[in-house]
Amino acid sequence: MAFFQSLVEFIETVFLSSNPDVKIKLDIKKIENELKMIKPEIYKDGKVTANIGNAFFVLYKETAFIQEILQETINSDTVHVANHYMDLLISTGFTGEYKKKLESLSYENLQNTVLNATNQHKAFEEQSKNLESIIKFLHTPEFRKIETVLCQIDRLYDICRFNYMSVIRLFDRNFDSITPSPTYSNVDLNQLESFLMDFYYLIGNYELTTTQARVITVLAEQKNNGSINGEYHEKIMNSLKKISSIIKKVLNKQNILSMLKIIKKNPNLTISPGKFNQNKLNLYTIRLQKHYATNVERLQSEIQDKKIENDIKILFQGKKLINFKHYNSETNKFLQNAGFSLFLWTTPATVLKSFVSQFYTEQIQAFLNDIVVEGFFTNPSFKSEFASKVFYCTETLTRIQEFEQRFEKEGTYDIANIRSMAIESHKNADLGRKLSKQIDSINAVAQHLLRTEVKAIKDLYGIIEILLSETHKSKTENITNIKMLFSSVRNRDSVEILEKEYNLWKFFLEIMKNYVIINSTDKHE
Repeated sequence: MAFFQSLVEFIETVFLSSNPDVKIKLDIKKIENELKMIKPEIYKDGKVTANIGNAFFVLYKETAFIQEILQETINSDTVHVANHYMDLLISTGFTGEYKKKLESLSYENLQNTVLNATNQHKAFEEQSKNLESIIKFLHTPEFRKIETVLCQIDRLYDICRFNYMSVIRLFDRNFDSITPSPTYSNVDLNQLESFLMDFYYLIGNYELTTTQARVITVLAEQKNNGSINGEYHEKIMNSLKKISSIIKKVLNKQNILSMLKIIKKNPNLTISPGKFNQNKLNLYTIRLQKHYATNVERLQSEIQDKKIENDIKILFQGKKLINFKHYNSETNKFLQNAGFSLFLWTTPATVLKSFVSQFYTEQIQAFLNDIVVEGFFTNPSFKSEFASKVFYCTETLTRIQEFEQRFEKEGTYDIANIRSMAIESHKNADLGRKLSKQIDSINAVAQHLLRTEVKAIKDLYGIIEILLSETHKSKTENITNIKMLFSSVRNRDSVEILEKEYNLWKFFLEIMKNYVIINSTDKHE
């Protein structure tokens, strides 16, 4: 039979080589013969040998160790852990001047620079310029080399995660993770088609380099508090050497492509390997910008709060401040630790709630309502405006409570959901982006609430100022019986309180000007 087959092949070679089908057959035969010549033997009689099975087994064992290192660092399922190690690797590319600029952007260094600067605004501008300079440096050829290495590490991780178990079971159906080593048998080449296609996609344009080995070592050191012993380092090197050897000598792209040509019966078969995802530096840039913006936001908020800290103490004269529920500094600490932007208006929100609770009391509200009811107004529009401002400010705490209720269970801003998203965002970047947008939305609503409520208090203050001034005039202009109302025994305590605290209303408005714009064009929405 073998003699007859050889005779047929001889006749085809001599007389029919110009026939396209015969030529394909002959080319495939040539490829098969080339595979048969490889030592140690990997292909025989249409089957791949135990040496191929063993090559996959070696990769199975050695990649598991490397995968563990990568899985706990730059390929962690926890997003912030992966980003931490990725940023650490990228930061190693900064030296000299650029290293100093990068370090200056940390919160501690930014705080030190700005607080000690003669001109804080200029100090912020200088740091922003440092950030711009760093971003430009990230797009230089020097950094593109770093990105290429990081992309290759990603490819190595994919190689580590290849479905080796299923391939090995083609050679030994009883193999499992407990089995020390498989008992191999030869396997029909066609059975490996899908696995070979997938593996070629991974290794077709990949080469394991010494630079990648150094990166793996650095990652191992960092996850182990900065150092590893000699034995552990040697284990890393040995695993990488074995992986490299298999990919270069046995399961290389030439051998795999040849096997696929035989399977497909296409000697001219070409396969495009997987492309590297070149976006590491872009993502790093986004994280760097976000981190810097958060630091600036935090520092500016702290500077502003510190600036008026003494004014707030004077205003409330030692009285306990009343925070918004959930929209407060406690939640900000959580958001900050989770790496998110802050609730920007917590301090003025606290000042507003505390002021209304302690200065616009039921007693003052009742007194002003009495004036509305009992006053003899010379101008109906003035009475209408006065009444509307009194009523509006009376409902301020109600509107604050409505805002706070949005953070309760199943509310628009459900605080439990916010905390959950912040925690889960470490594994799901989409949740992080969703939460960031929600925080921006909450801040916008809080800002509007502050602006409208403070504007109303300012308007009411203006009317009270008119009333107080009229009590000292010989002839009243707006309320003819204002002096009688103010001198009434029934109102004596309320008048005394109002006159005593009147200047504190003004002081409150001066404090709030640091946070919100108050002008006559604002309208209640």
